[in-house]
Amino acid sequence: MAVFLADEQGVPVDADDLVALARHVLRQRRVPDDMELALLLVDETTIAGLNAQHMGKDGPTDVLAFPIDAPGESPP
Repeated sequence: MAVFLADEQGVPVDADDLVALARHVLRQRRVPDDMELALLLVDETTIAGLNAQHMGKDGPTDVLAFPIDAPGESPP
């Protein structure tokens, strides 16, 4: 299962550990191996802009999640 990480913020993180943790959680949740997870780490200004753009809400948020299913399609 592919886990992609883009770190675009200034707080030091161990990218390898974060990817390993994500893979562990996905395995424990029995997510199929052909699924992908993309993680984007950004600062508060960037997440606030994304929150406004995609959710129509002002201010920063902890998480933005987007479905990849076609409209009307059930998730796998």
